Formats: sequence, C-alpha cells, structure tokens
Amino acid sequence: MSHAQKEKIALGKENQTYQLKVGDKAKVKMPDGSIRVFQVVWKGESDPLNGMISNESPVGRALVGAVAGEKRSYRVISNGEEKIFQLEILEIYPKEEK
Repeated sequence: MSHAQKEKIALGKENQTYQLKVGDKAKVKMPDGSIRVFQVVWKGESDPLNGMISNESPVGRALVGAVAGEKRSYRVISNGEEKIFQLEILEIYPKEEK
C-alpha cells in the first residue's frame, strides 16, 4: 500500500495515538446523537455550512488534540447561561499532505 493510500485511511479506535490537528477531519457523534464530519481549520478559513469549523470555536477547541474513541466536553454560553455538551470522536481523517 502506498503512502498516499495509507493517509486516506480513517484512524479509528484502533489507533488512539494520533492527535487531531488543524487541517484534519473528524467523524463526530454529537450530543443529540447525530453523526457529523468536521474539518478543523484556522479562524479565517471557517465555513460552518460546509463542515469547516474554526479551531477557536467551542467544538473546534474540543477536537484539537483529541484521539479517536475519546469523549470531549465543550461549553457554550447562550443568553448568559453556560451549557456543557459532550461529543465523541469516532474517526480522524488526517490532512493529506501535498
């Protein structure tokens, strides 16, 4: 298997040492049970409608440094009230190097 083919393989629970970095994508189980795929990008590159979230957003901060299989919490403040949510990182798709 070539290096390029290996990079395209999702890193699931069997590879719990790879930490998500900016540029990587992650399949995530959200607090409501839905499954979403996000790419964590730098602040100026975010496009939430297309799944590209900022590393400075609450979910983005929770994802950076996470490993597959890990549960992470994030907080959101709405109308002056703080709420804590938990998500689970199901798979990580490392950024393809050019």
